[in-house]
Amino acid sequence: MKKLINKTIVFAASAVIFAGALTSVPAPDGMPYASVCAQTMDAPAGYKLSVGSDSVTLKWKKTEGADAYRVYLRDSASKKYVKYKDVKGEKITVTGLKSGESYKLKVCALTKNGKKYKEGKLSKAISVKTSEGTSDYRKLYKSYLKGVINEYKENNGYMGAVCFDLCDIDGDNIPELFLSRGCAHADRVKVHTIRDGKIVRLGEFGSYGEAAVTGGYVGDVMIGQGGVMANILRMKDGKLSTVVKLEDWSESGYSSADPYTLNGRSVGEAEYKKEADKYGEMTWYSVGRTYSLEESDLDEVFSADIPDMNAHRETALYSYD
Repeated sequence: MKKLINKTIVFAASAVIFAGALTSVPAPDGMPYASVCAQTMDAPAGYKLSVGSDSVTLKWKKTEGADAYRVYLRDSASKKYVKYKDVKGEKITVTGLKSGESYKLKVCALTKNGKKYKEGKLSKAISVKTSEGTSDYRKLYKSYLKGVINEYKENNGYMGAVCFDLCDIDGDNIPELFLSRGCAHADRVKVHTIRDGKIVRLGEFGSYGEAAVTGGYVGDVMIGQGGVMANILRMKDGKLSTVVKLEDWSESGYSSADPYTLNGRSVGEAEYKKEADKYGEMTWYSVGRTYSLEESDLDEVFSADIPDMNAHRETALYSYD
C-alpha cells in the first residue's frame, strides 16, 4: 500500500470491474466516475464508524448479492481515487493514518465477473476525523484495570462484587470506563475518560454500582426515605459539568412546605416538574456492571467493538428499575 499523504484523504469502498494495484480507476471515454458505478448494484448502507488516532474502522450492512467489497482512497492533493483494499465481509479497518486528521470513506459491493469483479454504485463520501492520540484507550484501560486487580490481590480483597463497563457518553468514539466496586444502595460507580493520552477520573455517581447515562449526559441519582436527589451532568470536551440539581421530597412524609428544590432554590410543583420532566422523558441506560473484573476476560472485552449505548439496560431516571 502507498504511504498515505499527511492530508485529507477520501476513502471509497465499491463493487469494481477492475482488480488491480493501488492506482486511480479512470472512467471510460471521459464518463463521470459515478456513472460507471451507477449501472449495477446499489451502494451499501447503514454505516458505522470507529476511530482511533491512527486507524478508522468502517462497518456497513450486507448488500444482497455481493461477493465482496472494495475500498478506495482519494488523495485530496491529487484529487484521484486509489484502491485501498478488497474485503469479503462488511467491515474494514484502515491503518497508518495520522492523529487528528480528517478523512472520508466510500463503499460499494463487488460481484464476480469471471475471474474479475464487477463494481456497483460508489457510495457517497463519509467524513471522519481520527482522534487526538486516544486510540490506545484499550491499552490504557486494560493496564488500569490490571492495576485494580493487583491492588485487590495485595490487600487480600474480595473481587466477586467488582465489575466494570464501557460506554461512549459523548459520542467521540472513545468510551468512558465505569468501575463499580459493589452493588449495594450506597455503592457508587467511578467514571473515567481519556484526556491528552491519560486516564482521568470524572467522579463517582449513581447508586447500586450503576449510573444513569444517555447521549451526552450522566444522571447522578440517589433515592431514599421518600426523596429523590438528582444531579444532571453534561459531558463536553472530556469534562462533566452540572446542568441542573433537583430534589423532590413530596413523598417523604415530612411536613415541609417546600418539598421541591431546583438548583438549591425552593420552587412550586409546576416549575419543578417542568424542569424534571425535560430530563426524565429522555431514554436512560444503567451503566456500570456489565463485565466482571477478571484478568482472563480483559483481552476479549477490549478486542471487541465499543458497545452501543442501547446495549445497556434501559432505566427510568428517577426510580430504580
